[in-house]
Amino acid sequence: MEELACLLGRERLLLERLLFKLVELRALLASGDARFLPWAAGDVDHATARLREAELHRALMVNKIAAAAGMDDSALSLRMLARTTPEPYAAIFADQRRAFRALTAELRECVASCSALAGDGATLVSEVLKRVVFQTDAALARPTASQEVQAPLVVRF
Repeated sequence: MEELACLLGRERLLLERLLFKLVELRALLASGDARFLPWAAGDVDHATARLREAELHRALMVNKIAAAAGMDDSALSLRMLARTTPEPYAAIFADQRRAFRALTAELRECVASCSALAGDGATLVSEVLKRVVFQTDAALARPTASQEVQAPLVVRF
């Protein structure tokens, strides 16, 4: 459980980093200064790719944990872990779940405002933002077939 808690902590930091990059992008879009938009879009794309890698690592770890417990990995969620694991992990998983839910709400709002600011004139930015999708209260299991490398990043918590 300790390894999963550490991995979730890393993933949380990556979500915060993505939020930072989106806030930067939003500021550039709001300023109307387009000369740095490709860099900002690239930063968002890079942060998204790092988050996708972390999600895949988490999925592999969850598969191992579920197999060891003799359960289906789709049944393993942060909510379930927060309710069933012994302390201190129950508190850690409950805290991570609250933080992930708050971060995904912030990220959703920031993506929406960036998309609105980007409009039709910023195709590059719009394409990057289409690759960022957030879901909450899903299982911790591995990404589905629709989340292949070219598919949108789907962060599930």
